[in-house]
Amino acid sequence: MQWYVGIILVALGVLLYVLYDRGYLPVKSMSAIHFIGNMGAGTNKASAAFGSATGQIRRVLRFKESKSYEFTFKGKISKGTVQAYVLESDKIPELILDDDCPSGIVYAVKGQRYYLVIRFQNATGEYTLSWK
Repeated sequence: MQWYVGIILVALGVLLYVLYDRGYLPVKSMSAIHFIGNMGAGTNKASAAFGSATGQIRRVLRFKESKSYEFTFKGKISKGTVQAYVLESDKIPELILDDDCPSGIVYAVKGQRYYLVIRFQNATGEYTLSWK
């Protein structure tokens, strides 16, 4: 009977990895007094409102076609810093956005894996990140 538990755990692990790899399951490693956010699984938008947040959220991005995508960061940060990173598959930054540099362009290749990482340093406020 215990071998069923092992099979279920393996199946669950595979399912979670597939959801992460397709961009539907973000990974969050942070602490905050409050955090209400949406990493936009399946969409081209991410947003959140937070208080005293420190850490990061990471999500896989896969683009449906090879072209240039314009990313726009709109932040209302009253304390601390928030930065949005678009990383290549080898985790080299393609683009870093924040209040000082709110937009940029990434040429993405269809089917290649990219990462969207939002980093918080003792931050309070809200942000919206979109791309088209």
